[in-house]
Amino acid sequence: MHKQPFVLIFAVSFVSAGFVNQAVHADTKTWSSSDGFWHDDSSWSPSGVPGSGDDVIVSPYGGVDTILNFSSATGNRSANSLLISSETANTISFLQAGGSLTVSSQIVGSGFDSGSSGHGSYVLSGGSLSAEEEVIGDSYTLIPDVYGVFTQSGGTNTVTNLIISRAGSRGEYNLSGGSLLVDNEVIGIGYDVYSFGTNGIFTQSGGMHVVNGGLSIGERGFGTYTLSAGSLSANSESIGSAIAPWESGSGNFTQNGGKHTVSDTLSIGYGPNGRGSYILNEGSLSTNSESIGSTIYSNPMEGATGIFTQSGGTHTVSDILSIGLGGFGTYTLNAGSLSTKSESIGSTFYRDPMVVGGTGIFTQSGGTHTVSGILSIGIGEASTGKYDLNAGSLSAGSEHIYSGTFNQTGGTNTVNRLTLGLVGSSGIYNLSAGSLLADIEFIGQGDGSHYLPDGHGDLTQSGGMHTVRGELFIGYDGGVGTYNLSAGDLLADSEFVGSGRYFDNIGSGYFTQSGGTHTVIHDFIVGNYFGSASYYLSAGSLSVSSEFIGGGVFSSGTFIQSGGTNTVSDILSIGSGVESTGKYDLNAGSLSVGSEFIGGGPCCSASTGTFNQTGGVHTIAGLMTNNGVYNHSGGAFVVGAIDNSGTITQTGGTMTVNGNVTNTASGKIEIANSPAIFTGDVVNNGQFKTTHTTVTFSGTYTENGSYISDPSINNFTNIIIGTSGYLVGGTGDEWHITGSFENHSLQNTLWNTANAGLFFDGSGLKSLYLAGIDEGASPFGFTNNFAFGSLFLAQGAELNILDGNATPGAAMYVEQFNLAGGVSQLSSIHSDYNIYYNPALAGNAYLLGKTYALDGGGLLMAAVPEPETYAMLLAGLSVLGFAIRRREQNRKRLNRFD
Repeated sequence: MHKQPFVLIFAVSFVSAGFVNQAVHADTKTWSSSDGFWHDDSSWSPSGVPGSGDDVIVSPYGGVDTILNFSSATGNRSANSLLISSETANTISFLQAGGSLTVSSQIVGSGFDSGSSGHGSYVLSGGSLSAEEEVIGDSYTLIPDVYGVFTQSGGTNTVTNLIISRAGSRGEYNLSGGSLLVDNEVIGIGYDVYSFGTNGIFTQSGGMHVVNGGLSIGERGFGTYTLSAGSLSANSESIGSAIAPWESGSGNFTQNGGKHTVSDTLSIGYGPNGRGSYILNEGSLSTNSESIGSTIYSNPMEGATGIFTQSGGTHTVSDILSIGLGGFGTYTLNAGSLSTKSESIGSTFYRDPMVVGGTGIFTQSGGTHTVSGILSIGIGEASTGKYDLNAGSLSAGSEHIYSGTFNQTGGTNTVNRLTLGLVGSSGIYNLSAGSLLADIEFIGQGDGSHYLPDGHGDLTQSGGMHTVRGELFIGYDGGVGTYNLSAGDLLADSEFVGSGRYFDNIGSGYFTQSGGTHTVIHDFIVGNYFGSASYYLSAGSLSVSSEFIGGGVFSSGTFIQSGGTNTVSDILSIGSGVESTGKYDLNAGSLSVGSEFIGGGPCCSASTGTFNQTGGVHTIAGLMTNNGVYNHSGGAFVVGAIDNSGTITQTGGTMTVNGNVTNTASGKIEIANSPAIFTGDVVNNGQFKTTHTTVTFSGTYTENGSYISDPSINNFTNIIIGTSGYLVGGTGDEWHITGSFENHSLQNTLWNTANAGLFFDGSGLKSLYLAGIDEGASPFGFTNNFAFGSLFLAQGAELNILDGNATPGAAMYVEQFNLAGGVSQLSSIHSDYNIYYNPALAGNAYLLGKTYALDGGGLLMAAVPEPETYAMLLAGLSVLGFAIRRREQNRKRLNRFD
């Protein structure tokens, strides 16, 4: 036997650990039996049972496998130190089934730096063991051939400091029953070059394991812990740690059941080159706080890595869970539940003057994840974070995605407040499937001042369901936000794209929709207070209650539609806020609104609004109020009614107005190159212009301003020209009337229709009110006197002519007078007033230059009579008396047409 090496090993081990009792010991006792009991005097050398001051060495005896038994019959025993180790092939086992053993220090399996090996086993099935220090596997050798095993199926093991595998050794602790009570515990601890080969293994299948202080698994060495049943509780716990940059530690914890509680902090992968992993399959894990992949110094060479994989069980963190705090951390949730108060995925470790960024990754393919407070992704300088949600459910009080990315391909994400891209950071959210539900949401948020960098947020939705139960802000308070919707559904209660709070803190928002369904229940504002925003719709559908483009104070909003459908059930307002600008470009697709408001109103005169339509279909069920600019060059425009104080210009497409139109004194409506239909009444107090087109007015048209035709076909049912109104037209301009033409104008110098045509179409009674004065058969009657180039009376039409103003007397001057029924149709013209025509025109040849009496006393006569017509004029005078007698009778008849 070689006893001396074990003594040396024992001494070196304890000197190195600083635990040698400096008092003079009574004796060194060596086990001298192959199978005996502690309390047998004869089993010891020198003879006699060890006492409290003795150092005890237990090794194989007689060249055979050796057993030392400790039972209830042994009673209460104590020793200064206990070394259980064999350096041969024979085994040494310490079996305690009862009794009580107290030692200052104990080593099971020890080697020496000369390269010797040692192995030992301690089995505790009953009784109690107490030690200030316990080392299971101890060696300072580069040859990893030291092996210690402690198996506990019962009893109580109470240890101040428990070390399982130290400095190049292998140590195992198997707990299936009983209680292990420890103040501090290390499973796999190395030292400098002796970290190699350090392997600590703890397997718990039952019993109770309590660590009042710290539990370290893989500290500058390698350690594993497997918990399948029973309970483990520790004050603090680290899995895989190292102190110096040249060191490394690796720890693994696998939980298949049981209950694991850490009252303070659980660290997985800690310090420089610390590697830690935790696998939770079943059972429960509860901690106060937890870090996965964290640093301890501001050394950029540090590379702590922590990995947590949960496939079942319950994981509860009562305070904060940090994944990648200055290091690299991952969390994979496949099943089970994770509950935390707050959580950070990728965060920065600060220690002046250094800053160490962390990287965190969370992958969820199942299970339930609940964060009652804030979930932060990629927070701090040089930090990045990523969350992949594939299935399962995530629920958080708030989610702040700083310099991080959230990828959702399934599952459910429910959050009270979601913020993407806070001050100085860029946050990204990709939603392709599953559902995202938020109470309030900010995409790109500033800090309320212009001193710090803007926050940038980007949400891309290619599928799934996104619901915001409250307000959705895209680009807020100095931040920049973008939203890209290509598929899936977005539903928000209210939505604001581009919102600021002050002049120098403008929020910028951009929304691009190329598919999917976008619904806003209440207000949808593109360009809110102090905000700048753009919306691009190329496909898909947008449906809102009210829509404001440039709707906030000092805001700017642009909406560009090249496809898709935009449905506004209530009001669409473009540039309606104080000092705001709004623009809507409709190139294709369909826009359908309840009512529309373009440009500033009474409160917001400094605001401007512009609508450009080059294609698509624009439908307004109710009233369009335009104080800005409407340019229509293509597509179809259908509106219920118009109140215009701005400019409406149509150069292409079609326009249909199904209700009334009011064009104020400042308003201008121009229809060019394409037809327009107005089915209601139109009142023009400004300017109405038609160019190379056909315009139809089915209702009553009232002109109090100017109507300019250049040249066009203008179709009216009834037209009323007020005292301030006038018409302007030239060759090729036609005014077609199916009802009445009432001219009450006093603007004879502005009126110019001397080369235009006036047509009374269709059969039945027509009315013509005259504003011109009777200049007699003189060519001066054609100048500044409301003359027309031609007047056409359709077949079967009957014309009643009346005075259109308060000045007595009236006349009508036309270059060409065309009666579809010929001269015989003169009997259908009822007039007290004269009509003058130009006999030199070929179109008037059928009149033979003659003068004809009209029913009512008026005459149709040539404006410049030829000499041969004088006789006819005298003949006409002969019948004048007869005509006067009939005038009263005719006036009664005419009264029925007033």
